Amino acid sequence: GSGKTFAGLSRDQQHQICDDICYHATAKPDFRKPADFFSRFRSLAASAYYATPQGWKAIGYVGNTPLPQFDGPPPEVLKKVGLA
Repeated sequence: GSGKTFAGLSRDQQHQICDDICYHATAKPDFRKPADFFSRFRSLAASAYYATPQGWKAIGYVGNTPLPQFDGPPPEVLKKVGLA
């Protein structure tokens, strides 16, 4: 190896490493274990982020907040689930 840290690599080298491990289904056999780790890490990081107030805000989640009124699900949602 070059003895460099990931941060010390060129942008193209960093992208190549990420491309090698980004998805288990497309990873070469030598990269399947790193791809499994990356998939799990990505899932845990996303789960942690969306469990924070900043993550809730990013997806528009208002939480357990009373509404002045509730008119039911929007018509497009009812159509999508076959109830309209």
